[in-house]
Amino acid sequence: MQGCANAWLKVNLNTMQQNAEICAQSTGRIIPVLKADAYGLGLVPVAKALASLPTVACIAVAQVQEGLALREAGIFADILVLGEALPAQAEAAVRNGLTLIIGRSSDVLAIESTAERLHTTASVQLKVDTGLHRLGLRKEEIPSVVSALHKAKHLSVRGAYSHFADTEDAALCETQYEAFLDACDYFTAEGIPIPLRHICDSAASERYPQYALDAVRLGRRLAWDAPQGGGTIRESTTLQAYVLDVRTRKAGERLGYGAGTVLTRDAEIAVLGIGYGDGLDPRMAEYRLPVLLHGQRCPMQVCFMDQTLIDVTGLGVVPGDVATVFGYDESGGFLSAQEQATACGANEGCAFTTALLPRVERIYA
Repeated sequence: MQGCANAWLKVNLNTMQQNAEICAQSTGRIIPVLKADAYGLGLVPVAKALASLPTVACIAVAQVQEGLALREAGIFADILVLGEALPAQAEAAVRNGLTLIIGRSSDVLAIESTAERLHTTASVQLKVDTGLHRLGLRKEEIPSVVSALHKAKHLSVRGAYSHFADTEDAALCETQYEAFLDACDYFTAEGIPIPLRHICDSAASERYPQYALDAVRLGRRLAWDAPQGGGTIRESTTLQAYVLDVRTRKAGERLGYGAGTVLTRDAEIAVLGIGYGDGLDPRMAEYRLPVLLHGQRCPMQVCFMDQTLIDVTGLGVVPGDVATVFGYDESGGFLSAQEQATACGANEGCAFTTALLPRVERIYA
């Protein structure tokens, strides 16, 4: 029994550590990106499992509050906040030793002023916009940032990074890579050394290992292989739910609200204790994606807020049985989260886990 929860997500931390070590063999140092509660897997447990690995250069999060949560949990590794910190957030970030980004000219003075007021030195990394146009320094801003950094007495530049806009466009990636190197070279030539340069995320580290530089940022790749497969990464998550009820329904009966789904034959329909109110993607039912039950793939029929209906005809399913939405079942069967995501148009398996709400219990191994 998984406590009193109807549905649970198993996270194999040992597998995540192994995946990190596999990636490090080909890329060198790694930066685990644990934004959005580590893609729904649990920020603190995942960070504790990865922070002590010798190949980890630092831990990355998206927001200051995520970095503060790690500090409150007793994690004292270097923590890089990938997003801009607003003035109201900067003091807590600097006080707790988080590494903030310089993504616009005004950031230098803002972070310097905060660090001076706190009588400390703030760690920063330089975010360079090479074409994604989300956050980062434009080429024309860099000279003024160099000038401001020379005047700053309370800042320590720990690295620089950028982000590819489209990893499927090799020519664009090469252009962005060269632009990033040019920016790093400019900073260095102007007396601002860059100890840590990184531009590759998970997908880029798979496609373009030649661009690894000093470290690669790994989010999805810590837990899932590329959607097309063929790599050495083992999926580390399993989503399961209890069967709450099983009823025989007759041909012609309608399942669900409104027009619903009309049965074309008599069928045994099981009710799973998970729905879109738990974060389950309702497109999985729309596309009749399977779950594993008794070693068989059973198609979903309808997704409600709190339950999902599946066809289990002829399998002898009873209430209390466990269905596997993706991952590994008790008999060794496997249903890939990446396969499920590709089949319904979701943005990889990490989109499934990021959407899961707190009532889906997290269980760690």
